[in-house]
Amino acid sequence: MEVKFESVLAVVDDSNLESIIATLNLNVMNLKFIFADGRKERTWSVGGNNVPIQNFATIYQKVWQVKNFVWLVSGCDAERFRKTKKFLIAFGVNADDIINLEVATQIPPTWFANFRYLADHGADFFATGDDCICVGLNFNFIPSLTSKNRDEPTYQIDLNSSDFKFISPFTEMSGGVNLADAKQTLQQSYWIAKKVFDKVKSGTIQIVIIGLSPESFCCEDSSEICNSKYLYSVTENNSESVDLNCDAIKAKFSRAFSAKAVGDWNDNLKSVSIATVDRNKKVLQEYIELCLENGAKPVGLVMPFAPAVRKTFDKDILSNFREAIHKLEENGDFVCLDMFDLNLNYDCFADMTHLNLTGNKFFCAVLSYRLYKNNFIATESFCDMSYDLLNRLVPLIPKDEYNNLADKIFKESAKKISRKNKIKLGFVVRGAAEWCGDDLYNFFNRNDKFEVVIFVFPHHYQSKNEV
Repeated sequence: MEVKFESVLAVVDDSNLESIIATLNLNVMNLKFIFADGRKERTWSVGGNNVPIQNFATIYQKVWQVKNFVWLVSGCDAERFRKTKKFLIAFGVNADDIINLEVATQIPPTWFANFRYLADHGADFFATGDDCICVGLNFNFIPSLTSKNRDEPTYQIDLNSSDFKFISPFTEMSGGVNLADAKQTLQQSYWIAKKVFDKVKSGTIQIVIIGLSPESFCCEDSSEICNSKYLYSVTENNSESVDLNCDAIKAKFSRAFSAKAVGDWNDNLKSVSIATVDRNKKVLQEYIELCLENGAKPVGLVMPFAPAVRKTFDKDILSNFREAIHKLEENGDFVCLDMFDLNLNYDCFADMTHLNLTGNKFFCAVLSYRLYKNNFIATESFCDMSYDLLNRLVPLIPKDEYNNLADKIFKESAKKISRKNKIKLGFVVRGAAEWCGDDLYNFFNRNDKFEVVIFVFPHHYQSKNEV
């Protein structure tokens, strides 16, 4: 059990103190003092303890006693928090111990639940990045990224109806957790990865997918949420919120591209200092080293964007980003799968930067192939990939590469099937007029190694008497 940390609550605006305290995770902290203006009370009951309250103006009288505690700042926007943080640092408070409680409480419950699930149960791999990674990286359409033995894909068949449902084997067997979130910066991603490796058993994480974009080096540091107590400052979330593949968020982007998507397009790239770019490059370098130190292979991933974004994107930012990435790839410890130029049309996008379900499938098919080429996915894992996903590769990779992959998949599938003591073989037919397989059916049926069955799936307009 973790030792509780000592904390101080500083309420900048005269907000509802009761609701603020209700967000605190008292399982991991001891609240020792409250600074809040306009309060007549001298104490406030928190978890059965009477916590002293003083006006904010008297902070200079008390700060020397509590400056080494964790300071939870509430009731202010980002600019006021910046100034309050600067104010507290002047009194000797450690910058890393000052938390913007407003930001912490805005993190989606699902994100917290996913992180805590990963901390408690571990995983084969995890992903960080912004909402493009959250929406576009779909474990349902990616074969296993590990070399573990995999179970058979699951089928549900109701022989009394025409229902035939394939359940993707990838969701559970991929063993991944998506920790991406809206506006997550490189600094935040790096810090999250540090916390993951602190919590899980060493060597169990095999791959870390680092979500990147050509603008990753241009993001200002949001260090107020990149500290050791950030995740544990707010109340525990119900485990029912766990959504390891972020399916609920993906569902919100299942729409087709629209005029609104153009109007909402944020096409203004902010100018940033060279210091900011250099700082973010260093963070990525440290992130890569962190993964390697913990036995995980770091894999950068750049998502595709709608054609207008690709055609109008700042060429200097893009070229500088790629130049920096190539330098990091030189020693072979890091690989970046740059999909920025993936030729997907508007029917694959919900808006200018987020894939819809159609784009999800095309992207993940190509991603799976790129992972395969870099030896992260074994040929055997592709044997469970549906023909629908496999066929999406046809227009997106060279013909000879596709044929080579297909040939290997068929050979590996044959080996896998031949190792079975009993082979189940199904024939699918929609009506007697379409059946011409007597000889083939009887050929297999005479062999004890095969268990042969015919599935009749009539057209929806046929009656039972017509089959």
